[in-house]
Amino acid sequence: MSNLDRELKALSQKLEEVIRRLDYIEAILMEGQRYPEVAQLIGGLKAGVLLYGEPLKMIRR
Repeated sequence: MSNLDRELKALSQKLEEVIRRLDYIEAILMEGQRYPEVAQLIGGLKAGVLLYGEPLKMIRR
């Protein structure tokens, strides 16, 4: 495995961890329903992270 492959894999893993954490935060905010606008913001942030990760997956293939 080349150095680039290792770096891409590490970055993908970090992005997946960020997405899991954002999912968790979003679920907590939606459940409490105290801050729906913040939950929407977290959802948008998660969507941006997902968009960033897709090109990385294509590069790795």
